[in-house]
Amino acid sequence: MKSIAEVIKAAREPRAIQTFKAVNVDDHGVIIAIGASIGLDREDETVTKAALIGMAYDFCATPNREFRANHDAEAILKADLVASFPGAPILKSGALLAPGSEIPDGDEIIGIDIRKGNETHWFVGIKPHDSAITEAARKGELAGLSWGGYARKEDAHG
Repeated sequence: MKSIAEVIKAAREPRAIQTFKAVNVDDHGVIIAIGASIGLDREDETVTKAALIGMAYDFCATPNREFRANHDAEAILKADLVASFPGAPILKSGALLAPGSEIPDGDEIIGIDIRKGNETHWFVGIKPHDSAITEAARKGELAGLSWGGYARKEDAHG
């Protein structure tokens, strides 16, 4: 297993920015992040709204989940999942962030719209056991986390 410093380093790799976005760290050390959005993801796979909602709620119910930095099996991050839900990011500009879009320069996420019909992103809240991980997220240095899970691939064309 890698050290905390190695976990943070693995989570800074360029691919990380595309797979996980920490959007806030609260006063209790909980990292709120976007785990996925509907539409075409960065690995050319489509995530439907139904699949995204399923991930959000089924993931919470899965025991013994393991968090990692950038899918690195050796870079295990000890953390507790404290929230998992679908919603739409509300930008400071007042717009909702479109699925699969980057946050525009000069803008930031200031809230989450959880009204029915706005389930475009999967939000997670994790509380790392090591404060170094929390501080890295607070400084914007932690981009990539992943967790053990599974998916069933289907051919969209039949």
